[in-house]
Formats: sequence, structure tokens, C-alpha cells
Amino acid sequence: MSINFSTSGLELQKYASNIARIYHFEDATHNIQVTDSAAAVVIEFNFTKAYADTNIILWGFSPVAGKYSYQVGQYISITDVASSNVALKYESAHWNTATVDGDDHIFGTALFQGMYAASESGINSAGNKKVSIGWSLRDSASNNRPGTYWNPDSRSARAHDRTTKITILETFGNTTQVT
Repeated sequence: MSINFSTSGLELQKYASNIARIYHFEDATHNIQVTDSAAAVVIEFNFTKAYADTNIILWGFSPVAGKYSYQVGQYISITDVASSNVALKYESAHWNTATVDGDDHIFGTALFQGMYAASESGINSAGNKKVSIGWSLRDSASNNRPGTYWNPDSRSARAHDRTTKITILETFGNTTQVT
């Protein structure tokens, strides 16, 4: 992969790479307590999409302490701030956790990955975008939240400073092969 990082960030790539821009997000907020509700947004952040005709490839993870449900309706979405159009992906969020809960057990991980086509609502314009990570219940059961604390720090004497990390690629053309 050949990438030419420019000083202003908006120039086309020098080489034949189809990556237009790379964004990286890390959340330094620790011990985000997840409420017992039917739906919630746990983490949100903004980024600026440089071009209207680019796709978004997104991946990352959030460390989680405590187990509440194996089958939460977890999602990641991208919203166009100007129009409020949303590109929502349930299939791009996966929940992995241990069979026991508590701060002194193996921590779980929320994994995110997905491709948002340039034509999708919420993605089909340049400008300010909001990424939301959250969940909504898949059924009427209570306590189906994904863990107790996100980005745990010092919840256990053996585990410190774990943070959400998400990388976003803004790509031109065919995303089945990022060159």
C-alpha cells in the first residue's frame, strides 16, 4: 500500500492507492458505566469526510468489564451531522465475553468492522459525520446490555488503562481490494 500523507490532508494520493484519508479515534474516558435500559449510545465521536464519493471502511474495538448478555443488539452507525441521515450497521458489531462476570475476571471485547458504501444515506456527502456505538434490545428481556463498564481502568488490580480504538479509512473506488 502506498500512501502519501499531505500537510493539509485533502490532496489526492501521490501513488495509485485508493485510500483518500485515514482517521483514528481513541477514547480516554474510563469506566463508562453502561445503564440497564432498552437502548443506549455508549460512545460517540465526530470526523470530517473529505469527499462525497468515497466509501468508509471502519474497524476497532472497545474493552468491556462485566457480562450481562451474549446476544445484545449492538450496533455502530455513522450519521451525517448536516442532514441527520444515518447509515446503521447491526452486523458490524460483535460481542465477545467470558462466561463469568465481574471486574476480576476476563474482560470482554466489543468488536466493530464494516464497509459503508459511498451511496449509503449518511455517507453520500462530504462533511462532518458522527459515529455512534451503542445497542438496542433484540427482545423484551431486561438486562441485555453489553457489559457493565466500557474502557475499564483499575476495575481489577491486574488490569489498567484499556481504551476504545477505532480506525476509519476513506477510500475511492473498489473496496474489495484496498491497494
